[in-house]
Amino acid sequence: MMKRHRRASHPPAELGPNVAAIAAAAAAQPPIHVLQPRGKTVVDVAPASLTTVAQKVMDEGEGRRTVYWYNDGPGIAYVGGPQVSSANGTPIYPNQGFAETEAPDAAWYAVSASTSTLRRQVLQ
Repeated sequence: MMKRHRRASHPPAELGPNVAAIAAAAAAQPPIHVLQPRGKTVVDVAPASLTTVAQKVMDEGEGRRTVYWYNDGPGIAYVGGPQVSSANGTPIYPNQGFAETEAPDAAWYAVSASTSTLRRQVLQ
């Protein structure tokens, strides 16, 4: 098998006279550390089978830091408030997830255009 090596399409000198100065300024900046709050306890909650009618999938709760939602069904699941619908809910596509960190203590409702299974995991 023959190995091929890729070359840059343009040598650095062709990119502009300030490339070295920009790279040096970027290297001089301190690294940015993003700290996300982590939960102390993981609480597994039973999955919810969704239909075309909005249903409560999680009660209001104190102390939740993050709720991870995962759509384990064939249809798109929508999460939101009591009046959630496909027009105003946050979509979670099949085999994809969504992490809620802004309002994890809220009561959550979900709906789907076809049958879906919404799984969730709570960090407290």
